[in-house]
Amino acid sequence: MIIINVGGILYYTTLETLTSEPSFFSGLVDCQDLSVEEPPFIDRDPMFFRYILNWLRGSFVLPEDDQSLKELHVEAK
Repeated sequence: MIIINVGGILYYTTLETLTSEPSFFSGLVDCQDLSVEEPPFIDRDPMFFRYILNWLRGSFVLPEDDQSLKELHVEAK
């Protein structure tokens, strides 16, 4: 299990999930010692991170309103 801190919210996932697609997270895994007690901190708004993490897990459910979709698009980039 891997724990990452996104904007102050702890997310629990697996190494396989974080490295399932080439992304920022694959690089994070390569550069960080994820076995340390303090989880790596990602200084982003955690509101949309669940969508990104779920996408890495194979879910393609997106927010329904246009503003949220625009904000998620920015975070995903």
